[in-house]
Amino acid sequence: MELVRSLDPITSRPDLVMVLGGDGAMRASSHRLGRRTVPVLGVNLGRVGFLAAVAPERAVAVLE
Repeated sequence: MELVRSLDPITSRPDLVMVLGGDGAMRASSHRLGRRTVPVLGVNLGRVGFLAAVAPERAVAVLE
């Protein structure tokens, strides 16, 4: 689990990436993952939510 804001590449091999933020956080996380094929769940804490489409109150239900 990594709970930091960074632009450095993700070097570990996660099973799932859960992004808490908005579309900008989703784009940054995608960039950090590079070409790795990893499921990404975006929990929208921003304003728009085109990429991070899961509302915070639905995050647990979506994970289940």
